[in-house]
Amino acid sequence: MLGKILALTYSDKLDNETLNEITALGFNITKKYKINLKDHKTAFWSNIENFFKNSSITFKEFKRNTSIDLDKIKKSKKIPSEKIIKKISHNLKLNYRDLFPPNNTLEVKIQKYSNCKNWFYPSMKKKDYLFKELTNIPQLPFSRGYELTLLNEKKHKSFLDVPSHQYIYNLGTTKINFIINGKKGYLNPSDSIYIKPNNKHIFYKKGKLLILRLGGRISGDSLYQLSMISEKNLKKTIDDNRPWFNK
Repeated sequence: MLGKILALTYSDKLDNETLNEITALGFNITKKYKINLKDHKTAFWSNIENFFKNSSITFKEFKRNTSIDLDKIKKSKKIPSEKIIKKISHNLKLNYRDLFPPNNTLEVKIQKYSNCKNWFYPSMKKKDYLFKELTNIPQLPFSRGYELTLLNEKKHKSFLDVPSHQYIYNLGTTKINFIINGKKGYLNPSDSIYIKPNNKHIFYKKGKLLILRLGGRISGDSLYQLSMISEKNLKKTIDDNRPWFNK
């Protein structure tokens, strides 16, 4: 029986620029950044305290301005109500979502194939694809793995439009056809392909694919900040950032 390991190595948010910064700062300084992700409540308060330190505001000062005693709430080992969290967000001028860090950080997650969630796409009535979700974790929301079974032998209109980098491998024993932005091609068994984000595409001819999706740098905070820029200024930013020989 033939066994294969398909590996896709990437650094996610801890890229070279980040590593260069923490190397320059050194271990003793960098370790103080760490949020305690032991459990949901501990992670919440560790994260909140980080933001208060960054704003140079104490819990006592916050109580003076809002009449909310965060020291008391923390001692009760509770997470504040939504109303209080909104006041913290407003007072510190933060996004609401930034006050909720991840927790349950497993170093290794093993998921049995038989327990994987699956669904038909685009619907139960029109079954062109069968998606099977592989081992994904909430700490990497833009990193997704799927086994995709192609159920339609003929060309169809169930296009996929995905805001992620996609690395795709033909797991099956049959040739698979694809169309990407109007351009046709095919994947023989054991062939692979990379598809840029936001490129409309379909696969057809019955077969099976392994799909790995990565958000790259344009996800999370980078995506939110990008969304604040007008299309005119975005184009100018991209053009200005290109080398002179590539314009």
